[in-house]
Amino acid sequence: MPCLRVLQMRLTQAQEAQIQALARSLMGERKAHPLRERGFILRHGQRTARGVLALRAQLTDDASHDEALRVAALFHDVGKGMEPHARYGAALAREALQALLPAGMLEEVCALIAAHCDRRAENFWAQVLQDADILDHFGSVEIGLSFQYGAYTEGGMDETLQWYRTEFAAYAAHVRERLHFDPSRAVFDEKIAFTHAFVRRLACEAAGDYPKE
Repeated sequence: MPCLRVLQMRLTQAQEAQIQALARSLMGERKAHPLRERGFILRHGQRTARGVLALRAQLTDDASHDEALRVAALFHDVGKGMEPHARYGAALAREALQALLPAGMLEEVCALIAAHCDRRAENFWAQVLQDADILDHFGSVEIGLSFQYGAYTEGGMDETLQWYRTEFAAYAAHVRERLHFDPSRAVFDEKIAFTHAFVRRLACEAAGDYPKE
């Protein structure tokens, strides 16, 4: 991804409203895959759009790319279902957003979307988006998704708990290695600690026991 040096402008309220409406129309009824709820792509994008700015604030005082980061985060999975979804998503975003964004911002948004799955990307802003994308998939959101998956597959609570006992730690460790920044790892570690605490509590109650203080 090229390093785009663009003086970012703030989007107007009218532009923002149009962008949000566009996001709802493109992603509001879509599933990331058959075992996710309808609209997950939109809600994941909305959460990532907030998270990417929070993460950026921990990493640098340079807010000049915030608008591009936020819009790219909102639309980063618009190509889900067509692989490579990052490349197709960038093309879809370009077509959909070209009338709403300044040319320079549009170029950066599309470049960020195209790079959001490429762990070889050396661009700082692409790495910030990648980390924010990962972080949204963990913590209470990940717990909800895991039990939702269990409901869809009729595996139930016991199978989901067994997955947490036998596979979750290795899975989380593998994903953690993909994070770029120490603040990202700190957020990730807190989310994982919360997940372990929740699973211990659920395992206790699922066995019919009462938690001990």
